[in-house]
Amino acid sequence: MTTDSPGDIAVEAEDAQGGWSLVAICAGMSVVSVALVIWGGLVGLVAGIPGVVFFGVICLPYIVFRALHPVPVLSIGSDGFIVRQYAVDVGFVAWDEVQGIETDSRGAFSSIMVTLRDPAAFVQRHRLPRRALLRLNAGLKQGHVRITGAGLSLPVGDLVQIMEARRNRALGD
Repeated sequence: MTTDSPGDIAVEAEDAQGGWSLVAICAGMSVVSVALVIWGGLVGLVAGIPGVVFFGVICLPYIVFRALHPVPVLSIGSDGFIVRQYAVDVGFVAWDEVQGIETDSRGAFSSIMVTLRDPAAFVQRHRLPRRALLRLNAGLKQGHVRITGAGLSLPVGDLVQIMEARRNRALGD
């Protein structure tokens, strides 16, 4: 599924500039980590080196790439949907892999909860590096794909209705 297909629905994040504030935070943490390595003595080395590796080597390039090349956080198509909210999100999910879709509310926060038919088979169909990342997603281990409603440009209830309609149409229900 591509977001360019006719009939696909691309749900953007409400705050398009949020990526650049993450770049600034990550760059700041990288600078702090380097300063700890240089001026922090032994404790600075112990705290600074992991900070440089995490913030400067792993996170900063990824966050800069995502800020330069923004993508819709949720794309809903005729054959499935794509979730791209976080680095360990599931990516593409076909409608035949979905058991159920519902709204989940916790206080003032609401989200879309998609339950997979067979989470182990879903993870297994990905390549090895992606499988390792997907295993970090705690909800996926239980068979749940959570799409956080905060920051989405459409209300969660409307998205659930759209997703259910697309799923029913694809499965012939």
